[in-house]
Amino acid sequence: MNTKEFCKITGQPERRIISWADKGLLRPFEEMRATSMRRDYNQTDVEEVRIISCLTALGFNWHSVKNYLAIARSEGLVGESHITLHISDYATLTFDLDVMR
Repeated sequence: MNTKEFCKITGQPERRIISWADKGLLRPFEEMRATSMRRDYNQTDVEEVRIISCLTALGFNWHSVKNYLAIARSEGLVGESHITLHISDYATLTFDLDVMR
C-alpha cells in the first residue's frame, strides 16, 4: 500500500510516517522514480507503527525505539499483541498494544 493508504489504516499523519521512515524506524519498500520516491508498506509495517506509537507515547526517544524495533524484528516479536521491556534485573514492563490504540 502507498503512503496515503498506510496513513489511513494506521491513523497517523503522513508527515509523521515519512519522518519515521526517514529516521529508519519504518522500513518500507522504496522505489526511486524519475521525480520522486515511492514507498510501499505492508502489514508488518502496520504492526511496527503500533509499537512505535506505544513507545513514543511513553516518552521513549526515536533512538531507543529504533533499538527496540531491531530486537523485535530479529526475534520475530513484531505482530505480537504486547511488548515487554526489561528495565533491569528486577523490573519488567509489559504493554498491551490493543489497549494502547
